[in-house]
Amino acid sequence: MAALWHNTMFLGLGVFRDRGLVVAASRTRAGDRSSALLTRLGYGPTVRGSSSRQPVAALAGMIRAARGGHSVAVTVDGGRGPAGIVRPGVLGVARASGRAIWPIGLAARPCPRVRSSWESVLIPIPFARVVMVTGKPLRIAREADRDAVELTRLELERALHEATREAERIASREAEQLARKEAD
Repeated sequence: MAALWHNTMFLGLGVFRDRGLVVAASRTRAGDRSSALLTRLGYGPTVRGSSSRQPVAALAGMIRAARGGHSVAVTVDGGRGPAGIVRPGVLGVARASGRAIWPIGLAARPCPRVRSSWESVLIPIPFARVVMVTGKPLRIAREADRDAVELTRLELERALHEATREAERIASREAEQLARKEAD
């Protein structure tokens, strides 16, 4: 199961296209458009629901998809934040399905940040170079108690921040190298 920050979801569109990956989309008009786009990009069946609209349906759908053998991706800070804080949904899916959580850090150059209601979303421009860094997989036992769940949540949060910083570092370095090459 891929775990990534909500503000990097547009970077992940191209990285994960044509792989049948299952993701959740809200039960809104924007969610309808997202679901249609994801289908055209080769994603699996979209689970409908979100942390704010029908969260139980979203969680149950993601668990079913993961148990059914689908690869799933979760934006771990949800659709409303707070940004950079892992919410419990991803842990519930991992715990119930037995799937490992793979922290995914994404960055791109050139890539402007567009301010949304609660975060700065990264929007890669055409032909941007997207960098993906994958952290070590994390597992959580089905019988894990509240303390173990919280420790795993904190470890995932740390791993995601670390992977994202590394992806940013690599993307910046590659952009600098390209600029120097073009200047020569």
